[in-house]
Amino acid sequence: MPKTISVLLRRELLKHDVELLDIYRFKDKEFVRVKDRVAGRVVLYAPKIRLSSVTSREDLARIVDEIASVLRK
Repeated sequence: MPKTISVLLRRELLKHDVELLDIYRFKDKEFVRVKDRVAGRVVLYAPKIRLSSVTSREDLARIVDEIASVLRK
């Protein structure tokens, strides 16, 4: 059974000690709300590409790395 993008994103983020809280989808933009499990910091991240257009693990890994780098700043 194929997994949805939110399940895949949640699984990849947990590898970086980041918890996926919400995904907000609007007509022209998406936002991902995440929480750093170590520091307890919550960030609203706007991915550069739409999550529905992610087709490979590399795209997903790139988004997760961007989110992790934003949290660590």
